[in-house]
Amino acid sequence: MIRKLRARFIGMTMVTLFVVLSVIMAAINITNYLTYINSADDTLELIAENKGKIPENEGNKPGKEDKKPLPERNERPGDMSPEMPYETRYFSVLYNNDGKKVHHNTEHIAAVDENTATEIADEVLQKEKTRGNYGNYRYLVTVSDKGTAITFLDCTKARQSFNTFLFISILITVVGLITVFILMYFLSKRIIRPFVESQEKQKRFIADAGHEIKTPVTIIDADTEVLRLEMGDNEWLDDIRRQTKRMGSLTDDLVFLSRIDDNLTLTFGQVNISDIAQETLENFGSLAKIKGITIESEIEKDVIIHADKKSVERLLSVLLDNAVKYSPEQDVISASLKKQSKNILVTVENTAMNLDKKDVVRVFDRFYRADKSRNDGVKGYGLGLSMARAIVEAHKGKISASLTKSRFKISVTLPI
Repeated sequence: MIRKLRARFIGMTMVTLFVVLSVIMAAINITNYLTYINSADDTLELIAENKGKIPENEGNKPGKEDKKPLPERNERPGDMSPEMPYETRYFSVLYNNDGKKVHHNTEHIAAVDENTATEIADEVLQKEKTRGNYGNYRYLVTVSDKGTAITFLDCTKARQSFNTFLFISILITVVGLITVFILMYFLSKRIIRPFVESQEKQKRFIADAGHEIKTPVTIIDADTEVLRLEMGDNEWLDDIRRQTKRMGSLTDDLVFLSRIDDNLTLTFGQVNISDIAQETLENFGSLAKIKGITIESEIEKDVIIHADKKSVERLLSVLLDNAVKYSPEQDVISASLKKQSKNILVTVENTAMNLDKKDVVRVFDRFYRADKSRNDGVKGYGLGLSMARAIVEAHKGKISASLTKSRFKISVTLPI
């Protein structure tokens, strides 16, 4: 119980942190990528507006102090660095209206010659996109009366910078997750300690109360038997005996639940669950006949599992008792036990007229009973299926419930 609680707490913490870090890192990297793309597009538009070149500001050149800087945006934007014309690598290809190449400019890039520029431009022209990426190049297609110009910008450094930032952000996320996992692993004991202490106190109270209640219940039952011998049978004594029996059964269930959480009642060994299932079906046969209920079973023979025999007997009894108790008269209960790979599957299905889908998720809660079941006067405390879940979990298995067209089905998977 405590291990599962710690694992669930650590798991939820790690999932939450992973989601938060992923969203933050994704937002940062997307913003970084869009910034890089927008910057490249601005540069391409500047080159396209200035006939395939980045304008040089003559006023910033040595010996040209007397010349006035170019003010227009298509000459050079005010925030453009004076070094931009010398550090930007780009090339362009111009096609006439007939789609024939008439001009190219590869003066500002060393890695691309005329033939390479033409091949790349021809491929881009076939894509019929105005802008996009081609390898490490960002391109822009502009159409005018003179023809179609395709301008390419070398973004190798920008992409390397983006990829480096992406790698670092992923690395930071992974390191952060590992660090938090280590911290949570050691701190989780302290964090869940109040809850664990509360659970332990609850268990001790239930166990102690159960043992304390057993004594007066036993005495009342014995005194009732003495009165019966002296006075004979009567309805009042019969009622006392029924109620003491119910109280004793409830006490046993509470003690069992308080102890099974810590596996204090389990003794594992080789168990023939097929024989136990068949015997349990026979035991509930007469009770089912009283209500006119038919039990259809499909039990695979000689299925052996490693389990606690008494717990398995109790588990199967709870499942069938629950089905018979809450089934209407003349109903058909379906029960099966099959071997599936390294597990066994046990299913019990019956009609549940008083159950809604909202109740299905809570049927394994302790003391939970649907309001309609209480109003119908069906006896029980709502502990049966909670005991079934405790037994299944103690055996490292899984239990689930489903409701389809008033047919309520319990499925249990146990490892062999």
